[in-house]
Amino acid sequence: MLNEEHLFDKEAFERSAQRLMNMLGIKGSQGVTLKYITDKVEFIRGCPVRLIAAPLKDVYSGLCLHGTDDVYYLCYDNDLTGRPRLLVILHEIGHILRGDLEANGASPLDPKVVLAAACGFTADDLRKMPGLVCLREDDGPEETEPTVEVANDAVTEMEIDYNASQLLQHLVLDDELEFINSVEYLFG
Repeated sequence: MLNEEHLFDKEAFERSAQRLMNMLGIKGSQGVTLKYITDKVEFIRGCPVRLIAAPLKDVYSGLCLHGTDDVYYLCYDNDLTGRPRLLVILHEIGHILRGDLEANGASPLDPKVVLAAACGFTADDLRKMPGLVCLREDDGPEETEPTVEVANDAVTEMEIDYNASQLLQHLVLDDELEFINSVEYLFG
């Protein structure tokens, strides 16, 4: 089992979170919307970002991939609501911004194939798919933050989760839930 105290370098994570805020043009306690963040990510990465709610069958809370159509797909479990839903989306946005999908050396993936797999395969099967970055949630209370199960590198996952928590502080929850519930489509 991983000892989080040995992996957690708060100062390094704070520097990482500040770099993320700088990339997104967020200063101080400035309130922003998720739409603002996704628009910035699209501009920075040069590809559209599509949010998808899907029945992930308790395998993962979220995943992201770079599609063969040059679109970033960010999928979250359709049972997530409120703060956990926002945190998963921001976590996956962190992966996209960092370029983790491309850093894994994977070619773009067919989103329909990946989402069909995500909605029917086991966690072990999904881990074997290169270029797929996932976050697993435990069965905790609805308004708690998801627990990271290492899908890739432990430090990377913890850093991105820390950054997502920092971004969450800049969002207005009520406005975000309205935006988040208007996702493009439900897969499944």
